[in-house]
Amino acid sequence: MKKLSKLDTCLRIQSVNRYYIFKSSVDKSANGDFIELDSLAFGVGQNYSGYKNAEIFNDYENNKAAGNYAHAEGMNTNATGPRAHAEGYETNVFASEGHAEGRGTWCLGAQSHVEGLYSYCLGDGSHVEGESIGTQPYFIENTVGGIADRPIFDTSGDSLRTFIEDYGVYNSENIEHSLFFDAVSIREKFALNISIGTRSHLEGCNNFICDNTSHVEGYNNICGDLYYSHSAPIVHKANHVEGYNNVLFSGREYTDQNFCVHVEGYSNEVYPGCSFSHVGGEYCTIGNIAPARLAFCHGKWLLVNSDYGPKPLSVVLSLHSDSHPALATFRRRQLRPYSG
Repeated sequence: MKKLSKLDTCLRIQSVNRYYIFKSSVDKSANGDFIELDSLAFGVGQNYSGYKNAEIFNDYENNKAAGNYAHAEGMNTNATGPRAHAEGYETNVFASEGHAEGRGTWCLGAQSHVEGLYSYCLGDGSHVEGESIGTQPYFIENTVGGIADRPIFDTSGDSLRTFIEDYGVYNSENIEHSLFFDAVSIREKFALNISIGTRSHLEGCNNFICDNTSHVEGYNNICGDLYYSHSAPIVHKANHVEGYNNVLFSGREYTDQNFCVHVEGYSNEVYPGCSFSHVGGEYCTIGNIAPARLAFCHGKWLLVNSDYGPKPLSVVLSLHSDSHPALATFRRRQLRPYSG
């Protein structure tokens, strides 16, 4: 009688719908045992019903992969959209080719990537990383920049998917198909690390970016407050904001949009109509009273309100130490809140 090989044995067992895997002996010789399996799935990964090649891992009761070739892993994750990918804990993707990882992150932009802790991406082709933190850490001289503790933005229900329409103010009288955001008030109300602009990159903590093709890094910064809907693909702002508590306003008119602006340092502000300008330092302001394109400002308590930087016609206030409270008070009275 012919002796059956291991392959012959496996084939013979499979023919009667029973499956085995061979486990070698302790001495790693061929003298081992066959262990019977319930199925050939091996208990790892499952197809998500209704979508071609969609798969879920780990949490088979709560993970969702609602899109062709979508992938969800971790715990309570949701990858909705063709080729979407969600991983980590309570991460959500509602976009084609979107990717969310970390904890409590949301990706609503196609071909976008969000990671970290409670960070959110609404724009297409963008990357968000970092965190939304409600309790403010100490920064300069044991202060927190004048912003009190805030709750982290509540993402329950559809609050993120309706964020633009809930917080945007109709601006089509000045620019067709655009919405204006009161980003400063939003920053004071919520801890929110979010990118609305397309093709943009946001990193750090509690930053807000509305400009397209722009970059924000650091803490509590704002880069743009005007959202273009239908015309978004053709608007490139190319702005860069870094540091702490800096604000770059967009403007509500076609003529006062900011392009190619660089802001760095602490609590600096750039108002509408200041394209191609550069500000750095502490408590500096460009363009609050009049537009100031191509302006340059570095230092402390500086105010520039004409093109090409500090000239005889510019309004420049300089406070180099904290020993001049009168001048600081004068500055605060001169600056008017931006209202568009």
